[in-house]
Amino acid sequence: MKDANRRSEIKTAYQSGVVTTFTGVMILVLLTLMMFFAIRVGVMEQRVSGNEMRQKQAFHTAEAGINHAKEFIRANVKFVASPNEDVETDGDDGWLAATADRRWEQCSVWAAANGKNLLTGQGTHPCFGESNPAQRANSFYYTH
Repeated sequence: MKDANRRSEIKTAYQSGVVTTFTGVMILVLLTLMMFFAIRVGVMEQRVSGNEMRQKQAFHTAEAGINHAKEFIRANVKFVASPNEDVETDGDDGWLAATADRRWEQCSVWAAANGKNLLTGQGTHPCFGESNPAQRANSFYYTH
């Protein structure tokens, strides 16, 4: 009887070691999987923050360009919508003046000179940028 008890004690001792080893390996596998998912989330967060940074940079660059254009228009307000020649004493003309260095051209004048129909035509010229074809003849485009 002592031998039988002794053998069962030995088997139980070996089995508890196997369970401990199996449990330890399972914990390591779970920790490894958790690390892989954590790394994956970290990489995704870096990509998102990089995209956000580029988006903000593009937005601020565009906003600076718009502000620069507004200041340019403010500085040249007397020339912008003036069809008069020699607005300034130095000979500067209004941007709508019919001179050789005219800055703005009416789309109807361009269409007549190039044989284009603004109502039905399509193209890459700025005059075709107006979504309402009825308004294209009244639009202007910048020539310089």
